[in-house]
Amino acid sequence: MVFVATLLYLERGVITGRTPGGIDFLLLAAFYTLFALATSQAPVYTSTGLRLTMSLAPTFAAALVLPPGLTALVAAIGSIDRLP
Repeated sequence: MVFVATLLYLERGVITGRTPGGIDFLLLAAFYTLFALATSQAPVYTSTGLRLTMSLAPTFAAALVLPPGLTALVAAIGSIDRLP
């Protein structure tokens, strides 16, 4: 988490900005974080008993759209497999 905090501090001017489409980076980070957290909490079970989670998809989308600090935050929170 120290790494994520360092990235967020170094990019504090960028993360408060907007994408070229006009959407706030913080709003997108919140969306991707909630989406990644929801997909990691709802695994899909196959007929052979395998457990698959789809949490990589929103993390990859965040990596394409967001600055590195916000992407690291989305990945850190979105990779939690279970909530207590």
